[in-house]
Amino acid sequence: MALSKSNRGALAEYRVLCACLNQGWFVFLCATPNSPTDMVLIGKGHVLKCQVKSASQQSGASTAGNPRHLRQGKQDVLAVVSPDTILFKVRNRRIQKLFPGSILARPPKRH
Repeated sequence: MALSKSNRGALAEYRVLCACLNQGWFVFLCATPNSPTDMVLIGKGHVLKCQVKSASQQSGASTAGNPRHLRQGKQDVLAVVSPDTILFKVRNRRIQKLFPGSILARPPKRH
């Protein structure tokens, strides 16, 4: 039985929550389901907004496309969760030092 989209998203958020707690962050989840920020990370002298996206695998391809091409919008951290990994995309090099193995995100599109 497959998970619903909302359950898959909630599971992805909890996976990121556990990974951040393991790295020493205090994590605060947003109470509203449609907020642009899924969680706030506090620690190491920083307060960061984090958005979580889940990327499921179907027939060898990610349904979210290539997660390296996702933009993080106005968030400090974008966590892209696939079944086997969590990819952290960050706004700048200062934040990148706080998340080992993270990559720099593309800047948001200008309108």
